[in-house]
Amino acid sequence: MNQPIDQIVFEPFPEEFDGIAIVCFIDLLGFTQEIQKKWGDANDNPLERIKEIYQSVNKHLRNKSGQTFLDIDYTTVVARAAYGKINYISDSFVIVIPIDNLSSEDFLASTISVVGSILTLWRTTIENGFTIRGGIDIGQVYWEDNNIIGPAYINAIQIEKKADISRIVLSSSICKKISTELFQPDGSKLKVYFENYFDTDLDGEIIINPILMLNFNQKNDFNKMVELLTKMQKNAPKQVRYKYKNLIYRFSNPMMPIADLNRFNQFKPTQLRPYYKRLIKKIVGWICHKLN
Repeated sequence: MNQPIDQIVFEPFPEEFDGIAIVCFIDLLGFTQEIQKKWGDANDNPLERIKEIYQSVNKHLRNKSGQTFLDIDYTTVVARAAYGKINYISDSFVIVIPIDNLSSEDFLASTISVVGSILTLWRTTIENGFTIRGGIDIGQVYWEDNNIIGPAYINAIQIEKKADISRIVLSSSICKKISTELFQPDGSKLKVYFENYFDTDLDGEIIINPILMLNFNQKNDFNKMVELLTKMQKNAPKQVRYKYKNLIYRFSNPMMPIADLNRFNQFKPTQLRPYYKRLIKKIVGWICHKLN
């Protein structure tokens, strides 16, 4: 007899793993500058703020009970998944969930679990004076205790670097996997999560929808986010202030993405030349300026 979904207990991750996993690599924006300028500051010590972030990770993202996903009635449990194995060193965070031998629905739940962890971490970092940038991939990875290596880990790091601005970008590999599992003949009870938790950015990249770190009906929370991000942008070196504009715009004008699951099987990020990249940044900056 199958165990009821809301009574599943997740086993601890093994100390050693070699297989297929979802891997997310995240870096804090503005961390180096803060450390160099404010280390030991009696009124605003970045060390105390990063310790708050570490404490939040330990408290909220290492819960053995895992994450629960509800149907659109907000009461029926449709899936559960373990929190990923999460490690941090300095201003970098790695989230890994093994997916060897998982069913389609368990893979999709694990993907949303990673997204939920990222959104929780993202909100905590913003509330402590930082924002994040990251990449997500799927593939071979090996870990032993807190050490990790593998093609998917390296790819996630490379995607994070290419993301450039404050956003979390998905690889083509994980987009294809999501598409394959979502469109199984039996369908998925988690489709609504994939409609809302992801968006297509200006350059065609599939990204995590950042506004879902907040309750959509709490306008004051959105205003607070804009205030915090604008302060970060103002304090950042002029040449990197554009990295905050897209995120500020999204919180200033919160809208749910178009519910298009085909974004995952039509994944074709635009290969923009540097000139057009700069042009888009200027246009987005101009729009944000006019709206403010």
